[in-house]
Amino acid sequence: MTGLGKNAPAAIRLLENLLVDAKPDEETLAKLKAGVIKERTDAKLSKNKILFDGLINYGKYGPISPFTNVLSNEELEKVTSQELLDEVRNLLQYRHRVLYCGPASSAEVLSELHAVRHYPQSFKNPPESDSFKELEQPDNLVYVVDYDMTQAEVIMLTKDALYDPSMVPIVTLFNEYYGGGMSSVVFQELREAKALAYAVFSGYSAPKQKGRSNYIFSYIGTQSDKLPEALEGMRKLMTDLPKSTKLFASAKNGTLQEKSTNRLTKTEILLNYEDALRLGHRYDIRKDIYRDVPAMSLADITQFHTKHFPDKKQVMLVLGKSCNLDMETLRKYGTVRELTLKEVFGY
Repeated sequence: MTGLGKNAPAAIRLLENLLVDAKPDEETLAKLKAGVIKERTDAKLSKNKILFDGLINYGKYGPISPFTNVLSNEELEKVTSQELLDEVRNLLQYRHRVLYCGPASSAEVLSELHAVRHYPQSFKNPPESDSFKELEQPDNLVYVVDYDMTQAEVIMLTKDALYDPSMVPIVTLFNEYYGGGMSSVVFQELREAKALAYAVFSGYSAPKQKGRSNYIFSYIGTQSDKLPEALEGMRKLMTDLPKSTKLFASAKNGTLQEKSTNRLTKTEILLNYEDALRLGHRYDIRKDIYRDVPAMSLADITQFHTKHFPDKKQVMLVLGKSCNLDMETLRKYGTVRELTLKEVFGY
């Protein structure tokens, strides 16, 4: 909730009342279900939804993933108002955290929360969340989804080491140099110098939760007839890192400038802290970046690339019109399998 501080006590009680005493409305539920079904239909028409949500999750987890962990359309239609309201009414019974940013003191906020009439004397522990296991990559795989367009869009995923906070500073600088923007080596090589892609980026991607893996993530958007050359260009960049003192200086300066000028304010501070807790540390990791990056050299970037990028198994995710894709070229990068939208979305 966001609003005037003086209205917070009344707003808290109104929210509590909505959670506990909401009444069923069958007409609203019917419209909600129809809206969800339409959203699902529209999602299967969206290339961004297919590629950046569906296929990425399929590449990481396989057919059972956080993305496909939804009710089927048939199950959705059977959901009742009572089921939904029972879920909501029990929320306050579970252990939870309250994030507050405003003029009141912590004692005042706690006093208001304790005054809420449905707070129990003791809280239940929330149920365990579903644990989706990231797949190992023993072989190179290529997943293709047929989509009616003249371009081809490709994502390359490589599972790497588990998240380690000590890697964050070098990863941040590496990503800025390698594939983070228009002055990165990936952009300069594949788009500016060779015109092989209309959009391209690459980097070393961290998870959002401790115990999960980092991934090498590369994206190429190109014309279908340029796909072989674009893929070969990306392969070379993953094998041999171009070295440019000019681009490195720009990357280091950009990294430090962003950290020195970007300030978290208000609720951003709380949300940043929540993100840190999920990753296993209790402070703003940007402090480490600002401290360590000034002493880093191009040799450090090269060493990181040599350690993590070449000769790794990968999953390639391809979206494009199948009849226009060079399947022979794709087979050079792994076992090719065409997926249906039902396999990708789970419904």
